[in-house]
Amino acid sequence: MKLKPGTSTVGLKGCTTLAMFIVDGVVLRELGHEATFTRVTERVEGEVEGSLHPEGYAFDLRTWDVCEPDGTQLPDEVKQRLAKAIQDELGPEWQVLVFEKLIHVECEAAKARLLSERSSDAQIQPTEFLIRIDGEGLGIHLETCFSRILNEIRSNR
Repeated sequence: MKLKPGTSTVGLKGCTTLAMFIVDGVVLRELGHEATFTRVTERVEGEVEGSLHPEGYAFDLRTWDVCEPDGTQLPDEVKQRLAKAIQDELGPEWQVLVFEKLIHVECEAAKARLLSERSSDAQIQPTEFLIRIDGEGLGIHLETCFSRILNEIRSNR
């Protein structure tokens, strides 16, 4: 995994960090090299209102340095195939959007929660779960976008 120089990860959420590692694995599997992330938590001029980047729930994947050193873009069909593979790995809590020079990934579960909480001025709180491992209790705070994974763990008990 590589970050474009100047890319900030300050305030990155745990679920987004995990998603970036998953995306890096998909890029390695599909294209044979590591992913380059060009934007994570930094604010940019002209940013869309409600962007999840500053909240730590979104990132952008570069789609041009993976082909040719001169900056040739991946063909559209390869970008679409890559985006589908990313979406399949991350699941429905994540939205994967293809743009001309990047693939944007954001946590839809966080987006819905943030919009709801912004309208009610509520504080964002992670959900706490207790997971038992070898009879030992381990309290972990996980972002709500992991709820699907935890439900699968519970159903496999």
